[in-house]
Amino acid sequence: MPVVPGVLLVESGSRKWEALVCWRAIRTFETWEATSLAFWRGIRKCNFRRPVLPGEVVAIEVKCRQMTDRAAIVSGIVKVRDDEAASIEIFVVNSPRATLEKHIAALRRSSQ
Repeated sequence: MPVVPGVLLVESGSRKWEALVCWRAIRTFETWEATSLAFWRGIRKCNFRRPVLPGEVVAIEVKCRQMTDRAAIVSGIVKVRDDEAASIEIFVVNSPRATLEKHIAALRRSSQ
């Protein structure tokens, strides 16, 4: 029986969730700087309630709530018609670009 793999549902939702986080980070969370980058730190919860069949259209509902001045939880529900197919919570942090560049440079030096 062909079904859409769960990882594809999470990935398709992540596009919408990332766009929301970036938009909210710049416009709503005053402590989040435009020179910072928001990125996933982990998937907190992920539940699949029903299979999604090839050709079915999914709708994705997203909510975002700030936990600290640098972290947020993004919750999403994937629906097929009115049936909930999946739900997910991802933990997102915002880090200054300069800090990330220092960490990346250190990782590159240590791997050589």
